[in-house]
Amino acid sequence: CFLIGAVAQSRGAAECAGSDSLAVDQDFLHFRAVEGAVCTDASDFKQSVGVLTVTDRVQLGASFILEPGAAGSIEVVTANSKNDLFPVGKSVSSDRITIIDCKGRCGVSSPTTSVATPSNAELITTWNDWNPVNSFVDAPHNDTEQGNLQVVEPVEVIVTHRYEASATSHCPGSNLDLDNTMLTIEGARRPLAIHRCYAKCSVSEPCTDEAWCHCEGFKSAHDGPTSNALCLPAAELRELCDRLPDCLSVDVSRTLPRGFLNSKTCATAEQGFTPDYDYQEKKEPMANRRLQSTEVRDLGLSWNQLLRFPVTFRNGGTFKACFCDSVASSCLSVSDYSILLGEVSVSGVSCLLSDPKNRRTTCVSMYHGGLRCYSPDMDVPQVTLPPLANPNQVVPSTYAGQVA
Repeated sequence: CFLIGAVAQSRGAAECAGSDSLAVDQDFLHFRAVEGAVCTDASDFKQSVGVLTVTDRVQLGASFILEPGAAGSIEVVTANSKNDLFPVGKSVSSDRITIIDCKGRCGVSSPTTSVATPSNAELITTWNDWNPVNSFVDAPHNDTEQGNLQVVEPVEVIVTHRYEASATSHCPGSNLDLDNTMLTIEGARRPLAIHRCYAKCSVSEPCTDEAWCHCEGFKSAHDGPTSNALCLPAAELRELCDRLPDCLSVDVSRTLPRGFLNSKTCATAEQGFTPDYDYQEKKEPMANRRLQSTEVRDLGLSWNQLLRFPVTFRNGGTFKACFCDSVASSCLSVSDYSILLGEVSVSGVSCLLSDPKNRRTTCVSMYHGGLRCYSPDMDVPQVTLPPLANPNQVVPSTYAGQVA
């Protein structure tokens, strides 16, 4: 290839103006720029070859590794910690994904038939409605065995009270019915029995989440399926009592994360003696302080920096995860899923790592199964878990009396 400079081109223009002036050589083709020729004016570009979609909201190029027939997921990570994957004022993302076969093209090809979860995954309408995991939809509970779970916004203001304590005492025969007492726990209406020692520490044995379990308070000789003992620290027992209008007092263990909520108060003469508990009676509301919770615990939900889409594959193979940016499109048709999020390998980790080019990848375990991997030239995105509590949640400032 020989490039002829502008000066030489100008000097030889007269010689090369006509085809008869060019030397014949079958090994070369001669091209000459002519002002006003084709592909120089806007009107020359009449044929549409496709749509270019650009997004700076999510990181692209990750690889996802899943096992066929096993629970897995596709995680969508924000491209920048300052980006927000939730619409303004919302707590659920409108972004969506779909999965296509490896030779398909995002925005053109229909979903693959190899996906078992969600059901009817070969239909794009299924993916249009496939929300990232959140606390407002709990699909496994919406069946005839469990009954529909009443889901609510996880926003609550707690009116705190003063508690007056009587040492080495308890209020006999007054425990709240745990199975029929409902309150909002982690975004949904659930029975208070979810904190029952037996449920946490016997039925779910071993319970490994220290922030949730508190199984030091479990007494196997006393706690059965109908026991009203709650395995919670004293402060959390009082907070539950604050949230329940029917709770009027608390029996709190002096040494263990254990206690009972009571539906009545007991005068001094009615209180029973016990060396292991303090009786704490709910009194008048206190002046409240509003504090930001600092507790951080991954519950498997999506948040504004990371979206989690559970998927299960029927068989192994290589696929593509396609992304629909809800800011740029409506996420209603195949053409809306035009962004290639990354490649999905459904064959297991051992098969993938048998390929030398994959041995230097950095992988992150995904909460709902599988790995999210990055090549050596990519930075692994850093995300920050949000606090569990709402910033406007009211927490107690102090408790009066002798508190364990």
